Amino acid sequence: MPAEPSLVAAEPLAAFEKRYGETALFLAYARNRRTQFALRQGATAIGGLILWALVSPVAAVVAVCLALLGEGVEIGVLTLAQRRLADGQTMAQVRGWAAAAALFRAATIAVCVQILLVAAPMTAAEMLALCFLMAASVNAGFALSHFPVAAKAKLWIFGLCAAGHLVHGLWYNAGLASDQVFVVLQMAMLAYMAYTFIAYA
Repeated sequence: MPAEPSLVAAEPLAAFEKRYGETALFLAYARNRRTQFALRQGATAIGGLILWALVSPVAAVVAVCLALLGEGVEIGVLTLAQRRLADGQTMAQVRGWAAAAALFRAATIAVCVQILLVAAPMTAAEMLALCFLMAASVNAGFALSHFPVAAKAKLWIFGLCAAGHLVHGLWYNAGLASDQVFVVLQMAMLAYMAYTFIAYA
């Protein structure tokens, strides 16, 4: 006896949902965040060395600890979310916590960037800090297809970090000084590069 048409149509839909549905994409995102932990610490180590050289050992230790705290919170929450989903909970029940952890992670990165921008107010340090911010934005943007809520939350934090630095410079210089024009153009170029990377991905 042939199968019901509705059942036949439902089979490929179920297979697609299992592989590309919201839960499947989130689980892939969570796995990648965990497996790429060591790779991301290369950037943490480089940032720590830059702060050690340009600011102080204390600033370097504080920033590295902040970065690792953000990593630990995000990975811990994602691991818990994976377990909850395996136990039968839905994405609606874990999405908020996972997004909040991503927001916290982005905030720790933004604070580390601001430490370098404020404590080492020199052109080279500023460029390095903004490059770190761009790299973090690109990394966050790659997750737009898998966990858009977290990716957008991170991008908002990084955008506010960059905007805050620009506003602080305008306020400190009481206007758009010549060096601030260079900073604006620099930030615009880095933002364009980040956008092209994210859009291509």
